[in-house]
Amino acid sequence: MIASPPSSPPSTPAGVKHLHHEAQHYDVGVYFEANGHGTVLFSARASRLIAAAAPTDAAEARAVSVLRAAVALINETVGDALSDLLLVLAVMALRTLTAAAWEATYTDLPNRLVKVRVADRTVIATTDAERRTTAPAGTCLRFWTRPVRARRMVSLRHTQTC
Repeated sequence: MIASPPSSPPSTPAGVKHLHHEAQHYDVGVYFEANGHGTVLFSARASRLIAAAAPTDAAEARAVSVLRAAVALINETVGDALSDLLLVLAVMALRTLTAAAWEATYTDLPNRLVKVRVADRTVIATTDAERRTTAPAGTCLRFWTRPVRARRMVSLRHTQTC
């Protein structure tokens, strides 16, 4: 039996190297970044179970066939966007989902990525997948948009509610 997915998706610092490492902890690990990088990983255990599956009825035979096709389609090594797209389209077809119905399942989470230039980046420590600062003590990264020249400004501000 393959384990159930976690109740909420894990968070990692940005970057495929972090996402890929986290996905390797699951029998079937799926990760994607907003820029399109990502893939599906199958553990050796999951691959063995799928390959050795002996369906006992037509429904199981169809499910095993779909899983085997997914394993064959996905390029785990490079995260080929085309094979990922084909897999999404296949899943949509199997579940008879329209593009609108599939889009309705997506929740866009707030995200802002900015580059902060500091004299010594080693003095800043973070936690919570690099979303909160923990050092220097009493600092918090605050992001805001300045209307003048539409530049993003970043400041280290002293606060007790970081």
